[in-house]
Amino acid sequence: MYILLAEILIVSALLLIGYRLLLERRTDFRWCRLYLVVLPLLSVVIPLLEIPMWPAKAGLMPTVTIGDGGAVAAGEVVTEQAPIITLAGVVLSLYCIGVAALIVLLVYQWWRIQKLERDAEVGYVDGVRIVRTSVAVASFSFFRTIYVNRNTSAEDLAVIIKHECSHIAHRHSYERLAMEIQKALLWWNPFVWYAARLLTEVEEFEADRDVLCGGEDKTIYIQTIFKQMFGYSPEIANSLRDSLTANSTNKCNGIIGLR
Repeated sequence: MYILLAEILIVSALLLIGYRLLLERRTDFRWCRLYLVVLPLLSVVIPLLEIPMWPAKAGLMPTVTIGDGGAVAAGEVVTEQAPIITLAGVVLSLYCIGVAALIVLLVYQWWRIQKLERDAEVGYVDGVRIVRTSVAVASFSFFRTIYVNRNTSAEDLAVIIKHECSHIAHRHSYERLAMEIQKALLWWNPFVWYAARLLTEVEEFEADRDVLCGGEDKTIYIQTIFKQMFGYSPEIANSLRDSLTANSTNKCNGIIGLR
């Protein structure tokens, strides 16, 4: 079991290195997103294919020692009492606790998102639900619904809708949810958490590109992003605030250069 865990970590690291060297900023966003979403799954499947990663050990005849070396009478059955607590059992228990905790957190985030709709103003723009809540939120989208604070100005709201509609058009929420579930199942693997962060950056870069290439003023766009720094924003949703994680000013300058 421990060798399998080590192999999963090694494969995860190699897949991430491959992404940084071959795909990041070198290919279309959708291929980057697809690669990152399936990376955790591949990190588990590849080691299970029984491709040898370690040198095979020379076969040895098993040596059996019974008790203190005393003789055993013919037909006598020797039993050894198994320990009540084993290291493997402890590790499995810790794993299950970690998975359960993150699944509960995921459900809690979903519940908090649904709670935002209480006493909120709900409208539609081009088939997309707009929930204007009194709760202090950093604007975000979850599937086909955009959540904003009801005090958001009309100018900022127009920019926010453009950004979040890009997330909706590319179905980023499905990818985020899939990644969060894999994070829960592989919570002990730091490379999976890093892949999730890279996925967020790719999705935000893609949304930024769509907005700026659509003619939005760069200065107004950056100002709107900075206004969204504070407030509630769940991990499973696509938040405009996440654009700050990858240095929005430099990103926007680069995107403008591609127009």
